[in-house]
Amino acid sequence: MKILHLVASLGSGGAEKQLWLLCRETQGRVSHHVLALASGGCWEEPLRKAGAEVVVAGHGRVGNRRVIGGIRNAIKQAMPDIVQCWLPSVNIAGALAAHLVPGWNGAVIASVRNVDSWKPAHYRFLERLVAPLWDAVIANSHAGAANTKASGVEGHKVHVVPNGIPFRPIATPAEISRTRRELNIAEDAFLISTASRLVAQKRVDRILRIASAVAPIVPQAVFLIAGDGAQRPALEALAAERNLGERVRFLGELADVGPLLAASDVFLLCSEREGMSNSLLEAMQAGCVPLVTDAGDNRVILSKVPTGLVAPPEQMPAALLHWSRYPLLFQTMRRRAREGASHYTVQAMAAQTLEVYGQLLSEKGMEPVYENA
Repeated sequence: MKILHLVASLGSGGAEKQLWLLCRETQGRVSHHVLALASGGCWEEPLRKAGAEVVVAGHGRVGNRRVIGGIRNAIKQAMPDIVQCWLPSVNIAGALAAHLVPGWNGAVIASVRNVDSWKPAHYRFLERLVAPLWDAVIANSHAGAANTKASGVEGHKVHVVPNGIPFRPIATPAEISRTRRELNIAEDAFLISTASRLVAQKRVDRILRIASAVAPIVPQAVFLIAGDGAQRPALEALAAERNLGERVRFLGELADVGPLLAASDVFLLCSEREGMSNSLLEAMQAGCVPLVTDAGDNRVILSKVPTGLVAPPEQMPAALLHWSRYPLLFQTMRRRAREGASHYTVQAMAAQTLEVYGQLLSEKGMEPVYENA
């Protein structure tokens, strides 16, 4: 089975990481080919090591008029069984290009990685025009799937395939102490962390307001923000304006957030919209107690094993104060967080994706064949 994955770039986003995990998990069973439209990105080499054939076209933004022609040529050359598009603009360009290839009888899969109610009217109009060209849509969240169906996509085409996270062993007390020393964080600090792109939808400004409210009532609380993005200068200025000093620290983009999450007590996510948050799952796996807004599938994730709290930002300072005062209760919540994350494995994500592939090919009268079969 040959799959051509179309992606805007191979930067450090959650969709790109899931693409890499899919290729790694199914290496030797499926022939993966990746076409990245823009150059640069941290996932190019890992994808090659995972057995994928990677081509970086360097076309630039999807709106570039060369893009559809470039995708069409790539499909014509590879003649894959399935073209899988990753992220909204590529869903449109990929579907149009695929149906310009004479004689190609494969399937096109669009992806939904967020609840995309933010899209402007002209964008939604283009999607409605192109949607009949999609043979299937893979949404990584129930919220995204519901939003897709509400937009007019036929329900039988929409499949929910939750994100998968790689297994990591529980950090030892010695490892946690070492991480805290490296971060210059006291052993008895109540450490509250987040890891996300610093962009508008993540609402990191809410975290700074929560920190302002918590600092006077939880003296041992420290907030660490891992990630980078266009909003970082404005957020740093807001932290300075609120005199948060060392109570809030911006760490920038980390190659591996695992040690930070393992050393933290609470994972704080204040997004106004999400699909399924990789960072939330990774934090729970590390034993962080989640405190999150009711965005995307956050509530669904926490319902697997009751732990943490889904709450509006104005209620979060009270929750942090309560947890800081009851360490025994908090330890139970940490254990339950790890149990909740265990439902979201890479193996399950890959198996469900292959099931969608097989179903599509069967509908087209083709027999799915795996390389090791």
